[in-house]
Amino acid sequence: MAGLVYQIVWARYLALLKPAQDALGDGNDVAMAIATCAVPPGSIDAAFVLGWLCARQEALAIVAQARLKALSKAPRFWKD
Repeated sequence: MAGLVYQIVWARYLALLKPAQDALGDGNDVAMAIATCAVPPGSIDAAFVLGWLCARQEALAIVAQARLKALSKAPRFWKD
């Protein structure tokens, strides 16, 4: 019985962990894109892309914060 309870708590924790990791990974992808994005002078298209990436980064930070907060409240399946 204890093994089943452990598996349930573990599965619930992973269900919260995966979205948090995905949000952090997406944020890292956008941060790397911003860091490598060179905007040549007068390039409206490149400036648009950089602006979109910056806006996306802010939105992903909010999502990641919410998912990490939910994860921090999840019961732990390990013993301290």
